[in-house]
Amino acid sequence: MPTYAELDTSGVPVGMLKWLQYYTDITTLDTTSEPTLNQTLATLDQIEAEINGVLAAEGYATVPASGSASVNLLRGYVETEGAYKLYTQVYGPNALPEAVKAWHEDYRAFLSRLRRGEQYLPDQQPQSEDEPVFGIVRHPERDDTFTFRWQPRDWDEP
Repeated sequence: MPTYAELDTSGVPVGMLKWLQYYTDITTLDTTSEPTLNQTLATLDQIEAEINGVLAAEGYATVPASGSASVNLLRGYVETEGAYKLYTQVYGPNALPEAVKAWHEDYRAFLSRLRRGEQYLPDQQPQSEDEPVFGIVRHPERDDTFTFRWQPRDWDEP
């Protein structure tokens, strides 16, 4: 079951359907719809797995995200990307409405910003930002007896 997407009591991703209400005739998902409810939930799980993979690779300690602000942020991206994929499954990728294209482009841009470290989740920072692994240590002073210098500019000590 999806972690970030909004589901009703019967497990239908109503948040995703809200994005599609002006673009499709799909009003519900069940075992007879095309795609079926299980196929749609599997698609949402794949999207969430992609996001969680990026979060884990970027050093977030809690994956899947659990903070309310982070979940709300990720919900929007999961639902719009899910709506994009559902639209393309039903109608094909040809002649997409501009808004549907924008959902996919915005999702891809979000993942790119996460990977480049230009965006963080609101409730937490990656561990790599909080706990650096490497420290900057100045190299030890050189012993002039054993280190020959041709000119004074070769010296890097003060």
